[in-house]
Amino acid sequence: MNEKEDFRGCSFLNILSEISKEQGSILTVIQDHKNDLRNFFKQLVGDELLATHVYLLFESAIIESQLFKSNEIVSKSKSIINNLI
Repeated sequence: MNEKEDFRGCSFLNILSEISKEQGSILTVIQDHKNDLRNFFKQLVGDELLATHVYLLFESAIIESQLFKSNEIVSKSKSIINNLI
């Protein structure tokens, strides 16, 4: 994914690092997106604590993938999630 697509990470988190305090409406859009993602995982696994764990693994895998230009941590996160579920 990284080499083929020049993966740049989560667009929402990239924008978050660039907005000012005065751009609260943009922050709200980002927060809404992340809350929707958390709710998606909650509906998928049916357990709030497990869904939060999956969400945190998902988010950290995206950041690490962007940082190291590697899918290794994404694959390992998938294995961890499969073991959790």
